[in-house]
Parts: sequence; C-alpha cells; structure tokens
Amino acid sequence: MKVSLNVRRETIDVRLEPKDGLSPSEIQRVLRNARVKFSTVSSRGQWAVGSQHIQQLVGALEQFSPEWDARARERLAQVQEDNRLREVVEGQSSRLHHRLDSVASLGLEPFEEQREAAELMSAPGVRRFALFWKPGSGKTGTMIAAAHELLSRGVVRGVLVVAERPLAIETPWRAELARWLPDGQTKNNVAAASGTKQRRLAVFQSNPRWLIVHYGQLASDQYPIKSWAQRIEGVERPIIIFDESDLIKNAAAQRSRAAMEIRQECGRCWIASGTPAPNSPSDYEHQLTVLSGYPVGLALTGDRTQDALVVVHELEEGIHYLQRENPRKMPEVAMPVYVELSPPQRYEYDQLARDFLSELEMMDDRTYASKLGQVMSRRKNLLRLCSDPGHRSLPSPVFDPPAKWLQLDSLLETILEDPNEKAVVWTRFRDTASMLRDRYADPYGASLMIGGGEGSPADLTQPECRLLVATIQVGASSIDLTAASNAIYESLDDVSRNFTQSMARINRTGQTRDCKYWFLIAKNTIEEDVFENTMAKMQLSEEVLEQIGKPGRAQMIELLRRTLDMPPST
Repeated sequence: MKVSLNVRRETIDVRLEPKDGLSPSEIQRVLRNARVKFSTVSSRGQWAVGSQHIQQLVGALEQFSPEWDARARERLAQVQEDNRLREVVEGQSSRLHHRLDSVASLGLEPFEEQREAAELMSAPGVRRFALFWKPGSGKTGTMIAAAHELLSRGVVRGVLVVAERPLAIETPWRAELARWLPDGQTKNNVAAASGTKQRRLAVFQSNPRWLIVHYGQLASDQYPIKSWAQRIEGVERPIIIFDESDLIKNAAAQRSRAAMEIRQECGRCWIASGTPAPNSPSDYEHQLTVLSGYPVGLALTGDRTQDALVVVHELEEGIHYLQRENPRKMPEVAMPVYVELSPPQRYEYDQLARDFLSELEMMDDRTYASKLGQVMSRRKNLLRLCSDPGHRSLPSPVFDPPAKWLQLDSLLETILEDPNEKAVVWTRFRDTASMLRDRYADPYGASLMIGGGEGSPADLTQPECRLLVATIQVGASSIDLTAASNAIYESLDDVSRNFTQSMARINRTGQTRDCKYWFLIAKNTIEEDVFENTMAKMQLSEEVLEQIGKPGRAQMIELLRRTLDMPPST
C-alpha cells in the first residue's frame, strides 16, 4: 500500500492508495476502529490526522498491510519522536523556570542565559554542552538545575562532578547543591570522595546520585569511579561535568588521559570554564576531545585569527555552547600602586639580580633550556624578595619590615575606615599569607585561607572578620567572596588563569557594590614585567590569542639589565 504524507505542525495529511482497491468508506471504518481521530480533506482518500494520534494511525496501517510504505513508516516514526521531544521540552521548561526562580529567596533573579542554558542542557538529544561563561556568572547553579531536571525525570540516575581541587569539593559544590536542590535531598544523595583511600572507596560504593571528585583523583581513583558509573546507569548513562575544564587542556597530562577514560563510561558530558583558553586556541583541543569522547583533531596553523575560527567551527558542529559575559558583573576599578623598596631590600635585590645576570650571560640558549627550572627558581627568589625579604630561602634575608607591608598598612587603614567595607588580600606565597594574617588579626579580625582545609570563604561573612588573607592559587577555585568588594594583590602569580579567577571571587553573582582592585608592584623590579605580562595574558585570553610563554634567555637578560638601570646589551 502506498502512503503519501504531508506533515504539518498539528496535523498530518494522509493519502492512502491500497493495492486491493479499498473504498474511502472502508478505509474510514478501519481508521475509526483503530481510534484514529481524523477529518476528511478530500474525496480522493486523503485524511487530516492529528499528529498526537500517530501511534493509532500506524496500527491502522498495519491492518491494511504489514508491508506498507517503508519510507512513510520511517517518516511517521520521526514525527512521533519530534512530538515527544517537543512535549518533554515544553514540560521541562516550566519546571526549570520554577527551579531557577527558587533562588529569588536568596535575593537573586536568574538571568535569561541561565534559563536558556538549563533548558538546552537537559533537552533530549543534547549529549555535549560547553558552558563558557565569565567567572562568577552562575555556571554551577545552572548545571545543577539542568542535572536535577534530568534526575527528576528518571533520564539519568547519577551525576559525576569533577571539581577543580579538594577545596572545591566542599565549597562551592556542596554549598551550591544545598542552595539549589529541594530540602532534604542533599543528605543521602550527595557525596564528596575525599580523605583516605578507604574512605573514598566507601563513598564510591555507596552509589550516591551526586558524586563529587577533583581532578587530582581522576588517575588514582579511575577504576572505582568507572565502576560507580557502570552501576548507576539508568535510561541514559550518568552525566559527567568537568568544572573548570581548562585543567584538561594538556592532552599529555595524566589527569587528562584519565578524564578521557572515565568520560567513556558516561553519557551526557558538560564542560564549563570561565577561562577556557588561558594561553591560545590550542587550549580548546583536548577539552573538546574529552567533551566529544573522541579526538577532534583541530587543524590549527599557529595563526591566531585562523585558529580562533577553527575552534568556533568545531563548537558549532554538533556541540551546544554558550559564551556570555556576566550580566551581573559590577563595575571594576583597577589601580596599580608602585612601591619603592626599602634601602636594605633594594641593596639585596640588586646583588641578587647582578649575580643572576652574570650567570645568564655566560650561558648559551641550549644550556639555558636545560637549566630552565633553576632559572625560574632564581627568578622566584627575586619576586619573593620584593614581598617577603626575610624568607629563609633567600641567600641574605632582610628582616626589616617589607616596603609593601607598610604600604598595605596605609591602604587597609583607608579602605576599612568605613565600617561597612571588607577586603581580601591576595599573595603568591603561603608563608607570606600566614604572616599577614598574624599582622592583621587584631585590628581587622583577619582570617587565613591557603588551601588544605585551612580557612573558609564563610569566615568573611562573620561580622568580626573584615579581612581575608589568601593565596592566589586558592582564588582559582570557585569560591564566593562577595562579602568584600575590595581586593589587594600583595604579590602576583605568573599563571594568568589563577590571577583571572581570583579577581572574579569578589565580582560574581550576588555582588551589589562596585569592585576595586589594588596591585602592589615593587618599582624597578621584575614585578613590573610580571604585572604587564599578566595584564597582557588576560587580554589575550579574552580574545583567544596566542600564548605568552616563559621568557627566553635574551628576554630575561634584558629584563634584569633594565631593573638594574643598566643599558641594553649589544
């Protein structure tokens, strides 16, 4: 029997041409018996069938002839699936909006990008999703809302979250899950695999619906994580979320290889990052490989403009992605403060720099490359002398108060004169952070956060705590420090990603005041170059441009000569 179809949104025009010459009235009787709702379009054997009655129509056609038109059979199956997807998406949309609107009680209103992303991520057929929003834009909450929707519908039975580092397992993921999930659903359904090996194994074997691990565990706990994913399979395999996915940009890294292995045991894969390409377009390649589950093989040429187009093309080929600015981002003011080193500091800096310069000038490029680790260690000592000249690692420690600390005293006194203001002091060095906490514990109730379980972002919300001292590396985690709107960088980090992420800690969803940043930079030292380099990297990262790498021998020599007020080498 030949079946002709004209598919509309609400109806399907069906024309039947039976080989045995059934009359229209006989066909109509069969359709009625199969409970197909229709209206006659013409006397030529054409009926308008409601698209919601496709299943009944298929049953009627089987009665006419089990071997009816194969192409029409396939087309009706596709229409039926499309209708099912439409009903699911329309139904989930209202539920998602209700879930997103629940944060209104926290003083936040979901923005349109959150709704759009959550609906797309939980839609049927969307297996890969890249959420490239600026830090602090609400990525975590959006992913939780979408995953919760899929769990509620029974599409999946588990969600694996790969967080940045151990601190991020407890905060913000557990805190965000408590905010977003209905009351009581976090107690038995959310588990963070942390602690000893035995404790982690017990967590994996408890089969939680939400399993949170960090990137450092992927290699060591690869097999128990994969076993969890195999046990927790539902209609679809578990969702895997790679938060701060730029941490798997290096395909050769052990964690990146383990991520790819674990990803094979999961179904939907979501990657999220505020800085997806901190160095160059090539940073996207392995992230997209893990997202897809197979090597994407980007045809990168080294030309920054062309490579950016290649990445965009790959994203648009079957990968759903959203890249947005933070619509709640408050205005920012950035102010470099150049600090003259004290005479003892200046003397030791010049001595250290001259010795370093003499060694470099005696090296050739090959020797420089082979001793790059030692070179960078010497460079780090110069930077440390600018911040903590009394540190034990320095050849000749200076125990006078560092010039930067005196400047910091004055700056904090001005900022915190207003009783409503709070501040965060960032530093590169853990020892320096501890000493600064001790220095400001009495006047400002300073708290310390340096990772490894020491300190918490919640400390800053306490009335008695007006200052938090933290390492920049900790600031790379998705922690909320919006209780403060002032950030002071006592020293800088060479890793642009850490720097960018730490800046976003005070300017994220929930911040209601303008944000101010101060950068304390030792004048006529290599810190000036670090600051300029970091600012340039931030700009390049936003434009997905080429990498600014570690300095070469000639660049390092010229830098040192400049800080020593020496003429360029010839």
